[in-house]
Amino acid sequence: MPLFARWRAERDRLWAALVDFGLLAVDPEDPTIARPLVADARAAYLERFGEWRSQLAAAWRGEGLSYTLATTSEQTSRVVRRVASTALGAGREAAMHARSEAR
Repeated sequence: MPLFARWRAERDRLWAALVDFGLLAVDPEDPTIARPLVADARAAYLERFGEWRSQLAAAWRGEGLSYTLATTSEQTSRVVRRVASTALGAGREAAMHARSEAR
């Protein structure tokens, strides 16, 4: 078998193994920490992450702050409008009142 064909076969074998076993997740804050993220581990991670995100949102809202979840599949303009409208929520009424008094 020619060298290129052997290389290609090995590449395909390794790629298939990677797909079967998941991926290696590396901590962005500490690259020395890496864990395999296979189907069961990914499901547990997503559940824990969702719980953490809900707790964070509740804590922020409890302090009178806003929390907006944005996904990468959303159009940026829609996310900006949602965040801005939340931020302006109570401020919009006050701004309209200030404008009417200034006239």
